[in-house]
Amino acid sequence: MASRNCPLCERAAEPWFEREGLLRARCGACGAVFIDPQPDDEALRAIYGEDYHIGTGDPRQDAAIVEMKRHGARLTLEILKRHVAPGARLFELGCGRGHFLAEAQAAGFDVFGADIAPDSVAAAAALVGPGRVRCGVPEELELAEAGFDACVLLDVIEHMRDPLDTLSRLRRSLRPGGKLLMVTPSLDSLSARLLGSRWVEFKGEHLFCFTARAMRTALSRTGFSVRELGGAKKALSPEYVLLHFVRFPLPGLGWAARAALGLLPEALLRRRFVVPAGGMFVVAERGGAGKSAT
Repeated sequence: MASRNCPLCERAAEPWFEREGLLRARCGACGAVFIDPQPDDEALRAIYGEDYHIGTGDPRQDAAIVEMKRHGARLTLEILKRHVAPGARLFELGCGRGHFLAEAQAAGFDVFGADIAPDSVAAAAALVGPGRVRCGVPEELELAEAGFDACVLLDVIEHMRDPLDTLSRLRRSLRPGGKLLMVTPSLDSLSARLLGSRWVEFKGEHLFCFTARAMRTALSRTGFSVRELGGAKKALSPEYVLLHFVRFPLPGLGWAARAALGLLPEALLRRRFVVPAGGMFVVAERGGAGKSAT
């Protein structure tokens, strides 16, 4: 891969490493890491299959995982509520199976969402009601100008082919002064710094990974001003962590995770705890015009 400019800040980026046929470049200015060239649509569709969301097929186990995700959604909702009052009109891009939407609706928000996976859209709609969740990518969605008080992307922006275009589209869907909340893996995290190119978040579907500087750059260029940025926390259980390493194995950990799932007592496996998760959250406000979407 030849040197090229960073899509976020337009400064020089250099090749860094290759994994599973995917080449990653790192920007020397903002620190962003991105896949270049990106996998094609067919390759991404293969990744986003029916088994993409972690589950077991066991109703009791899956119910425990859902409750853990709802707990995590409540933690994230508390961040949003520092900036946006319940009752506001909220849109979540990449809403998955609707856990955050359901918690926001229960807290009094008027919620809407979209996801690329039809099965996830159906599951989310079953939680928050018909007509509130649509299927599609940002380019396909007709979002009303100034239609929302808040937009939310939870572990989504790293999946976007063109983050600046996505942010520009969401900015136009926000009323003046509307807020954007994002959570994404952080290259500034301890796990990213320690693991380097072996970091678990360097997945084939994570087309971009951000430093705080790269995130601020992307938001500034698309007409947002940062109001709060910090380390993200997640609600996890030993069971979910082990299932994650089965689904996204690091060398030597896949077999160990399977063994632990069979050996540890159920009460320990399903105990929930809140930890720093190697990610960041950012709350930004719609400001000036920024970069136009193409």
